[in-house]
Amino acid sequence: MKFPLLILGAILFYCCDTTLSKTDLPIMDNFSLKSHESLIRFKQDNKIEGLAFAIFNNRETLYSEFSGNSTYNSPINEETIFSIQSISKNITALAAMIAVQDGLLNLDTPISSYLPSFKVNSCFDGKPEQRITLRMLLSHTAGFTHEAPIGNNYDYKPCSKLDHFNSIMETWLKFPAGKSYSYSNLGFDLAATIIEQKSGLSFNDFLELRIFDPLEMLNSTTEDQDVVTNQNKTEGNIPWVKNKHYSIPLIGSGAVYTNLKDFITYAQLLMNFGQIERKTLIDRKYLLEMFKINTINYGLGTYIDK
Repeated sequence: MKFPLLILGAILFYCCDTTLSKTDLPIMDNFSLKSHESLIRFKQDNKIEGLAFAIFNNRETLYSEFSGNSTYNSPINEETIFSIQSISKNITALAAMIAVQDGLLNLDTPISSYLPSFKVNSCFDGKPEQRITLRMLLSHTAGFTHEAPIGNNYDYKPCSKLDHFNSIMETWLKFPAGKSYSYSNLGFDLAATIIEQKSGLSFNDFLELRIFDPLEMLNSTTEDQDVVTNQNKTEGNIPWVKNKHYSIPLIGSGAVYTNLKDFITYAQLLMNFGQIERKTLIDRKYLLEMFKINTINYGLGTYIDK
């Protein structure tokens, strides 16, 4: 099976040169001559249906390249939406930190304060939900399994968010809360649920209000209906996605669709430490919590290469 791919270059925060421009990069001319052939070879070698690629700094896009067709056979361009899968976790973490900034949430408050009906099984602690915090959810240190029994990456049967939430309560922790690291979708889905509970908004509406609209990310969404009606999308070459798009409940861990143009803007917000056009979307001190290593090489929704 072939898949579309969105590739972003030069997102490394520590190597960002704020004075960099096209004229400052003689290597760009050489790169542009070779890039098309290299990307086509990469696409073929990895059996990728199509791709959108960009190199950019914190101010501008230096180079972009597109190859392949969208689901409806039009050429992929900067407006074509892709499912960004687990990169959604970074957006969920940013949304959570904005909620912390707003005083709605606290990183170190037990999640039982936000989700009083939530329970989870543990061989290590009684009532572990009273020990698990939002920080643990966002750093994969709560002890959750990778997937829930219902509504997961390997279960393509449609289900509701409530079905998914209830099935998380049937799982067993892999280790005592906060004592180790294990990658899990469940923590981020619970974090999104907590944001919904405390904000009174759907998770998508919160993202639109606090992230997508301020950044003018006009084609970014977690809403399945937005994806269904979009005629400029990529969902691989699976025949039935052209007329059927199943709703998935992984809203915090992998539901975001976005395009190259929008996501460059998002990455530039992070590269500019929470500022966009001299306006502060999130204060630097809250943003930097995402980039502080909690365990091994992971912050909050952010992989950190040491």
